[in-house]
Amino acid sequence: MSFYGDIFRWFYGIIAETGTDPKGLDRIKVRVDGVHGHNISDADLPFAQCVLPTTGGGTSGIGENPRLEAGARVFGFFADGNLCQAPIIIGCIPHIGESTETQHNIKDVSSSAVITSIRPKARALVTGFTPARTPTGEAADNPHVAWDFFATTPGLCYHYKPHHIAGMIGNLTIESRFEGVEMNPLARGKEKEGTIAEYEAFGIAQWGPDRQQKLKDFANREKDNYRELLPQLKFIDYELSRYSYHRGPFFFTETVEEATMMFMRFYEMPQLKSGLSKFTNNGTFGYPRRYWNIRFAEEKRLTAAKEAYNKFTQLYKE
Repeated sequence: MSFYGDIFRWFYGIIAETGTDPKGLDRIKVRVDGVHGHNISDADLPFAQCVLPTTGGGTSGIGENPRLEAGARVFGFFADGNLCQAPIIIGCIPHIGESTETQHNIKDVSSSAVITSIRPKARALVTGFTPARTPTGEAADNPHVAWDFFATTPGLCYHYKPHHIAGMIGNLTIESRFEGVEMNPLARGKEKEGTIAEYEAFGIAQWGPDRQQKLKDFANREKDNYRELLPQLKFIDYELSRYSYHRGPFFFTETVEEATMMFMRFYEMPQLKSGLSKFTNNGTFGYPRRYWNIRFAEEKRLTAAKEAYNKFTQLYKE
């Protein structure tokens, strides 16, 4: 099923590099304002396709090719909406290029130096977040901080709706209740204990060894401490935006139950239990009913998610 066009998102951006498309389609790397922060390298930017005039052939190399240069300001939209992985460039926007400091210092004006645009520093993926506090001024508990983070932080990969956030918190609460603290970023435990696949899990999502390393790498790029709550929340947003197999149809859910189950099955992926789950989408997302096997603590996850939804939606109304 295609979800293109269901959610629309315009963008302004700047061309980071050209001529690197491995498929030879002249796709372009674009750095989008407010989406791709300075912590994202050019190599990790998505390839954008350009809309060309209908006077070209449009197939098999017949017609025109894009002629945009690095530094050009462009305008377009994401074909996949807030997932932000399929940019389409409609055109470029005239602007005045600024010379670099090196170019200003060139004495020989007859040299081959060319004045080019300076890429403006994009906003980081997560900016301006202040952890929530209780009405009496104390620091909020971790689930409250998580709700506030996903509900109010600008620059995240997606506009998280209340049922999305509740589904995440319901899972994270069950995964990482550790030493009396809910969603403890220092939580440790054995995942799949007693099996060949036994390993040490860590953090609010109980990431396994491979994803722990990705968390550490991500936190280092952000100059954060991977053992703290906020960097781990940022990493969840990063994984959901970068890896489709971790989000599945999570962003297309419409209820707390759907969001909880999809986040559990595609992001958390807890240990399978014998028997069929009583929570089924009844084919909503294209999976047959028997696809769903019981996963560890799924009923407790849903209970925690509903409690978070009721608590925080009421709190944010007050």
